Amino acid sequence: MDVTTVGSNIYAVTPTGKILSVVLAALGMMMFPVFTVYVTSLVQQANKRKQEYYQSQQTGQGDGK
Repeated sequence: MDVTTVGSNIYAVTPTGKILSVVLAALGMMMFPVFTVYVTSLVQQANKRKQEYYQSQQTGQGDGK
């Protein structure tokens, strides 16, 4: 658990606390990559829209518009 608490020396004592510490650590390790993938997807979509816009501007100028 030192990895998930950045080296903090706080340990659960009760059985409920031990179970919660494992569950919360596991959820944190699962949710961080999900958040990262979501943000990456948003950036990729924005880049794709920008690229499509630039391509449409280049083809539109060649038609005499």
